[in-house]
Amino acid sequence: MNTNRARLYLDHAAATPLAPEVVDAMHLYWSDDFGNPSSIHTEGVAAQHAVDTALHTIASVLECKASSLTITGSGTESCNLAIRGVARAAKRAHGSSHILTSAIEHHAVLNTCRDLQEHEGFELTEAAPDKHGLLSVEIIEAALRDDTALVSIMYANNEVGTVQQIRTIGQVCRERGIPFHVDACQATGQLPLTVERLNVDLFTLNASKAYGPKGVGLLYADPRIPLAPVITGGSQQLNRRAGTVAVPLVVGMATAIELAERQRETEVPRLQELSAQLREGLSVLGGILYGHPTERLANNVSVGFDGIDGETLVLYLDAQGISCATGAACTSNRTEPSHVLTAMGFGDAEAKAAVRFTLGRSTTATDIDRVLEALSSVLKTLSPN
Repeated sequence: MNTNRARLYLDHAAATPLAPEVVDAMHLYWSDDFGNPSSIHTEGVAAQHAVDTALHTIASVLECKASSLTITGSGTESCNLAIRGVARAAKRAHGSSHILTSAIEHHAVLNTCRDLQEHEGFELTEAAPDKHGLLSVEIIEAALRDDTALVSIMYANNEVGTVQQIRTIGQVCRERGIPFHVDACQATGQLPLTVERLNVDLFTLNASKAYGPKGVGLLYADPRIPLAPVITGGSQQLNRRAGTVAVPLVVGMATAIELAERQRETEVPRLQELSAQLREGLSVLGGILYGHPTERLANNVSVGFDGIDGETLVLYLDAQGISCATGAACTSNRTEPSHVLTAMGFGDAEAKAAVRFTLGRSTTATDIDRVLEALSSVLKTLSPN
């Protein structure tokens, strides 16, 4: 490994560094303003004011009421609250016991739905995508039933970057009166987040993919949708999620989301240009590009090379100072092929070959040249021919 060369981080879909503005915004609430926002004394009131201000900041980006936002501990928890909360409430109220999702969801959604199927008697439909990871609106519509309690479809796929037709799917659900949840954890700073225009009823966000802190998430929920709490205890957050709110993390999340939205207009075209440069170079090297060619996140490039294991390639690149991934960070230590690529119709060998590069604010054209140069060298070493 060349220790004289700075490391190049290209795994922004897994985690991002804290933006300096986020660090500055959080600092005060780790030290001087440490109060519990549930307390009625001066310190508590100051803490609650900080939370309220943060929620109003996020609400302005989502174009919703701050009272419709629930703070959680992660995007995964937000997905659990949306799916379990709505499904259980619907089953109690009118016996609805069917959930519709897709086979390419993040495991925060997929495994939660499967758990409800296995342990709570729900029926589950997992819609299959096409070879590009795009879901058909017609297939989604055809899978809806009179007893469908919830539809949960991700905004953009974390592994291959394909962006779904959320607004159209949401309209279909709205016409049928079925609650629609969207996991948007990969979308902040890259795609519009205005919930009403997207026709969504529940919307999951987190901060750690958008230069904000880990350990905090958010759920927008239309107040007209019944939502049973998943975590019980105190009466915080209108009884939707018990537990003391982590004030510094909420402030940091709001700052990160607002900053990402402000920069989106200029950052997305820049990332698209860099991704196009990388995709072209990967094709020249013989790479098989995964995901939709146009309906995709600006920063996500997924590729595989015939006969070369993705995990091995990631480790070789890591030794050269380049960080990338084989897929979702939460499953990177598992040996099974990507469930996303398998659902898209790829065989085990092709799915295990996948490597994901996700670019960030600091990525430059020179960085892309470095990746392609390193890959050219590594591929010669690993090539079975």
